[in-house]
Amino acid sequence: YLYCGGAPPTYDMENNIQPAPGDYLLVNHSLSEKFIVASDSLGSVHLQLEPGNYSLRELFKDTTFEEFYRQNHQPNSQYFLDSGKDCYKKWWEENLIDFTVTDSSQLQLEKIIRIGCDSGKNPCSIYTGPQRP
Repeated sequence: YLYCGGAPPTYDMENNIQPAPGDYLLVNHSLSEKFIVASDSLGSVHLQLEPGNYSLRELFKDTTFEEFYRQNHQPNSQYFLDSGKDCYKKWWEENLIDFTVTDSSQLQLEKIIRIGCDSGKNPCSIYTGPQRP
């Protein structure tokens, strides 16, 4: 849970994890293939996979870096400071999770996605404005 000012969060607020339903990109590195997979209403993805090395990524990162940068870059403004193109490159390259499937694997993986108070999912746009009351 991210504290964004105001009254301190309660225990329930700090431990309230919201599901993230939607489409994701599954990359099979062993075969150099990628697939779109959908999570259910609880944000879970259930798959039967062949052995190999995999990554799960946000679908919006399935583009060239230049296109990703164009779509996500937020220039400096009164209350936001841009962290630079290297930050965007690092963010674009990051996977939600990397994992390996073996012949006898039965995996249950969990990933918590953090969202900033004022910049959302964009870790390269830093809010510098006044703190919330």
